[in-house]
Amino acid sequence: MKKIFLLPLCAVSLILWPAISPAGSWNVITSEEFVEKLSDKSQTETETQQLGNLQIVRQKLPKVTIHVLFKSGSTEIADSFSKKQLEEIGKALSSPGLLKYRFEIAGHTDSIGSEATNLKLSQQRSDAIKDYLYLKHSISLERLEAIGYGESMPISSNDTKEGRAKNRRVVIKRLK
Repeated sequence: MKKIFLLPLCAVSLILWPAISPAGSWNVITSEEFVEKLSDKSQTETETQQLGNLQIVRQKLPKVTIHVLFKSGSTEIADSFSKKQLEEIGKALSSPGLLKYRFEIAGHTDSIGSEATNLKLSQQRSDAIKDYLYLKHSISLERLEAIGYGESMPISSNDTKEGRAKNRRVVIKRLK
């Protein structure tokens, strides 16, 4: 049986949605934790898919979940916790261990409102994070690609408040 090993283009992602502990509090993911999870030193997993007599093995790199909250219908960061989290992201992306990588900043929304409005809002929010990282941390714009996906890629049901909160997120993916 032949095995093919593929390295995914967008393998590492950070999902920016509430990381709530049982006590109801959020923890800021530090720049050190961020770098550790995204660096080449991080342990990787594989995913196997069978296609006839061909076995395809893909490398899955780790994910880190962080929280950034925007004001409703806006690109304005809503709270000091989210600002602290963005500061940690900026420090991490500026660190020597991650300087060789490019990142996609992918904006996502829930399904409340029109599809067109959500697509525009998700692009504006991913652009806002890109601009923040450039202006506050001097991260080269060539290393950052902002894309809005709107409501097209939910990770949870939009039928509940909690599900919609998870779907309103920004995912940062490490690109090769």
